[in-house]
Amino acid sequence: MNTTGNFTEYNKQQFYENWAEAARTEPFRIEILKWKGQNLSKLYNKLDIVTKFKTIKIAEIGGAEGIVLSSFIEKLNTPLEAYNFELSKNFIDIGNKLYPNIHYINTDPTKEKIKIKFDILILSDIIEHIENDEYFLESCAEITNYILIKLPLENTLHTKFLRKIGKLSDLGVVHPAGHLHEYNIKTGINLIKKQFEIIDFFCEDMPFNLRPSENLTVLGKIDNRIIRRLCYYYLPGHIYSKFYDSSLFVLAKSKRINNDMNYKG
Repeated sequence: MNTTGNFTEYNKQQFYENWAEAARTEPFRIEILKWKGQNLSKLYNKLDIVTKFKTIKIAEIGGAEGIVLSSFIEKLNTPLEAYNFELSKNFIDIGNKLYPNIHYINTDPTKEKIKIKFDILILSDIIEHIENDEYFLESCAEITNYILIKLPLENTLHTKFLRKIGKLSDLGVVHPAGHLHEYNIKTGINLIKKQFEIIDFFCEDMPFNLRPSENLTVLGKIDNRIIRRLCYYYLPGHIYSKFYDSSLFVLAKSKRINNDMNYKG
């Protein structure tokens, strides 16, 4: 895990408003977000839980317009209350129209403490944006019983090579998505374990049909369409993630609050 420039002297709000506007035009973005939600629901289904209440309270931090959260709750057959704490007003305006069953709250959770307690909290591609990722997870552990995390694994040989030849931006404010950290499986799991008890996790790469390749060079297309696929299909996940970026999906239980849900592992 490493970090470079941060947003202390940068307009964080404006950065994410601009990013929100640009992200809406990205190819396959909706399909990718639904893929994230579906993988998170696979982990949730490993829990055999019975609430003491009639309704499960679920929240996502940094959930954009709510596609991940919506695709996640579509897989659940449980009465629930859903919340999305999002920094971008642009995303919230869109989300209120698309998903009226989700409560949207415009806030920066790194500055304003969330006072609501939840049964399930979702962090999908958010931790790498947080300057003090350890403190952020500590605050999350105080407001949820269980957490579902999707974390990008970008501390790879492929990423380092692309950055060395100038094909990939550094971390920090110059990063196109504002990533401040890069993780591998070990650093990601160790970070989460400080505040949560790991129940289950798995690594998964994005489906190849969702990877735009029209702007790649000839060598890039060969790498993406042939070499990377061969590595994905024939190497164990923990080995593959050393070479190419992929995703870590984690289900964990808070160490900091008493669970209000009965868990049968």
